[in-house]
Amino acid sequence: MSLRYHVDTWATDLDELVVDVQRDLAQVNEHRARVMQSLRRNEEMRRHVLNALNRYAAPDVVRCFHDGLALTEELGRTEEQATGLKRRLAAATAERATFRSVADGLRQIAASGGIAINERGSLLTQASRRIYQIVDEEHEATARAILDGPMQSLSDAAFAAELATHTVDSDPEAAAEHASRCRAASIEAARELDGLVRRLRPVDQQRSLTDSLRTMVRESPAGHAAHVRVIGEERRMPALAEVTVFRIVEEAVDNAVRHGHSERIDVLLSFNNDRVVVVVKDDGDGFDVVATEARLGRTRGLGLIEMHERAALTGSRLEVRSLIGAGTEVRMMLAQRAGARAG
Repeated sequence: MSLRYHVDTWATDLDELVVDVQRDLAQVNEHRARVMQSLRRNEEMRRHVLNALNRYAAPDVVRCFHDGLALTEELGRTEEQATGLKRRLAAATAERATFRSVADGLRQIAASGGIAINERGSLLTQASRRIYQIVDEEHEATARAILDGPMQSLSDAAFAAELATHTVDSDPEAAAEHASRCRAASIEAARELDGLVRRLRPVDQQRSLTDSLRTMVRESPAGHAAHVRVIGEERRMPALAEVTVFRIVEEAVDNAVRHGHSERIDVLLSFNNDRVVVVVKDDGDGFDVVATEARLGRTRGLGLIEMHERAALTGSRLEVRSLIGAGTEVRMMLAQRAGARAG
């Protein structure tokens, strides 16, 4: 489509060039005709001068010959200009014919459906580049959080332990105080590391999907506005499926709070015999789904694309329904037989 557009544009430009060259050539030919007419009159005058030289004064004769030479030179320049314009016209005409042929071929290919423009693939390619950048930024933020949090607490614990070692004989009370600070710093480091690990691995053997979701919404900006409900008997799913559900719900809740300004968010997990249905519904502002997915480089648009791609990794179907002013509903269905969680 883009190639055809550019070819048509170039062909149009060549059409304009051909018209301009033809106009210039017509003007040159008209000027050449006037010069040749003047030259013929000059030559006729020179013949009369030569035949009746004794009847003309010398200045008139000189001027007549000078005019003839000037007109001859002007005619030569005009002929040269006309020749150049003819060559340019021929080249432009040939190039125009080539581009018209290419444009016709592209139109025929497009009409026959021979080339399918994968707009969704192009969209996802651009989005994936931005998502990779976001992942790198998140990795950098995690590393910074580790250095500023647990690593700093462990450094404080190590320093307190060293002070306790040096003062245990000379000042037992000070040593006990240093040991207490070492213990407190170690506990704080463990707590911070646990929080970071839970962010990286929200669901594991000890934390079920439902427990992880309840913790997530409780600690998120949604707070008491979000409610998690379970229908049926919860069962463990493969690790990828559980993490996928968690991340999609997390993104949907985050969108509802930050973009939808929702006052209530309902998270529903329905465990049936052959499938698991996950629904996140809010009463927020709503939005135009198609327009938002088309706008790359914005967090919400990328979030929708990421949710679709996460669902596709597990062979699940994800639907996002929303109307401006009427809230948003994210629905995901996983085909899942009842049974224990796969390793």
